[in-house]
Amino acid sequence: MTANRFDVSHTTQHIGGTIVCEEHKKKILFDCNGETFHKVIIDGGVVSNNTTELRCDFMVIQDNETIELYIELKGQDIAHATKQTLQTIKNHGSQRARKRYTAIVTSTTPKKNTALDNAKILLKKETFITPFVKNNILKLKYDLGEVIKTN
Repeated sequence: MTANRFDVSHTTQHIGGTIVCEEHKKKILFDCNGETFHKVIIDGGVVSNNTTELRCDFMVIQDNETIELYIELKGQDIAHATKQTLQTIKNHGSQRARKRYTAIVTSTTPKKNTALDNAKILLKKETFITPFVKNNILKLKYDLGEVIKTN
């Protein structure tokens, strides 16, 4: 990852293995599948808790920065999670990223509701990729240049 993009105290390099992002009993497990990725703590790391700036919780970035994954671990407010994610893309996204994925893990997500539909539309409009949305635990995997959902 480009030096000085983020302070090293907020990033962790993972070579292969699984990256775990967890907060308030919500969790994402990201299988790097042998590739190098960096976990970046955005909320309370890159962006201080003492600011009103909207931000998602974490980013996972491929070493060459061609893939970025924006992660929000949320209770139930999908509309707010969408705003946080979009603002993080605007403030911290790299021009090098060829693919931007978004993931929202909630405590409860109805099968069908307007907020969820709107979130998917807004995030797909920004990233051109349908967001991953799941209750409690979301498992993702890097596979042949793509991020896929495995649960």
